[in-house]
Amino acid sequence: MIELRLIASAEPEATLALPREASSRAGVEGAADRRLLLERGRVVATAGERPFLAGSFETLSPGEVLGLASSGLRTGELLARSGSRQTQVQLLDGDVVGASSTNAQLRLGRVLVERSWVDVAALAEVEPLVTPQRRLGRLLVERGILAPAELYRALSVQAEEIVLDLLGWEAGEFLLVEGALAQPTHLKLQRRTRELCVEGGRRQAETLKLRAGLPAEARLLQPPEARAGAGGAADWVTESAAAGLAVGEACRRSGLREIEALRELAAAVEAGAIGLAPISETPRDSQAAPADPFEAYGQAFRRLFATLRAETGVAQEGLNSFFLEPPVGLGNLLDGLAFGEDGDFPIEELRQRAEQERPGPRGRARALEALQALLSFCLFECRNVLPRPSADRVAAEVAQLWRGGVP
Repeated sequence: MIELRLIASAEPEATLALPREASSRAGVEGAADRRLLLERGRVVATAGERPFLAGSFETLSPGEVLGLASSGLRTGELLARSGSRQTQVQLLDGDVVGASSTNAQLRLGRVLVERSWVDVAALAEVEPLVTPQRRLGRLLVERGILAPAELYRALSVQAEEIVLDLLGWEAGEFLLVEGALAQPTHLKLQRRTRELCVEGGRRQAETLKLRAGLPAEARLLQPPEARAGAGGAADWVTESAAAGLAVGEACRRSGLREIEALRELAAAVEAGAIGLAPISETPRDSQAAPADPFEAYGQAFRRLFATLRAETGVAQEGLNSFFLEPPVGLGNLLDGLAFGEDGDFPIEELRQRAEQERPGPRGRARALEALQALLSFCLFECRNVLPRPSADRVAAEVAQLWRGGVP
């Protein structure tokens, strides 16, 4: 590890430790000219001619980091690490031109098979011959299994999937190093970085909805009619249900990416091929986070409402203005609903409407989508009308409700 010394005007001297391979890439190991600025958990630094941005994804999300690179037309490399996962993205004038990952689910062979560009038998024949000098793509082209243009297209798709996977990370550390690319990949992706960020955000939102409808700790069940021959579900889904696995464990064993596994489970539940056991209520301390996300939303709304009323004298009118023009697609769910004088919101009525519209997990996810939109507006209203200390405090109180696994 290499330590860079941080000096901030209001804080004592501190150090930033970077992995040696990261510091070597950034060109800071022997640099004499180091200028560092510590701001809100980020480190902005320059080392000679190689500026870099380092930090945690809990401070800046992957989408925000790539957004900065795209809007600033940056050229360089983004290195990211979360546990054993490592990803490297090459950027040229803000656009992704190459990417690599240690995630086995994102290997080239898997991408080729998933899209039926190479069959499993051909891949199994070639893979044992792969060496650092003779990579899989080159071997496939040499054997006539892929044309050079097909390999180029496959590598471009693989790079997009690696970036989309990175955009879903919720924790980890990153190092964005600016400067000319030492070994540019020169791929031309179908989507620009900004478009990938939008798609990554859409996938993340879908994943959160699926998690809400299929909690990781909920156990899968195999209904009697499914044992009698009801089909429509993948083998791993029915086997997981037969073994009574929890959703999280079943997803890990599936070998699929989380969003893919959750999609298959949700479809199987909706088709009646498998069931989902209700999560048993367990005693919890009054200060602990609510186990039910609907309960968490209710508590959050009451806290926000009480703070607004205490500090401004009004709350109901401002918050209810949200329902005058609800978000597109949520009008039917929210029609006629409003905050009461005590700050209560009819969450159960909203939930029943959503489940009538879309039975099962999809209805639950629909209700949570509407509640998240309402909560976002309530937080905005607090930021808009309260002094900053009060707004920060109530936002922190609401965030506390989401600790411990509540989405």
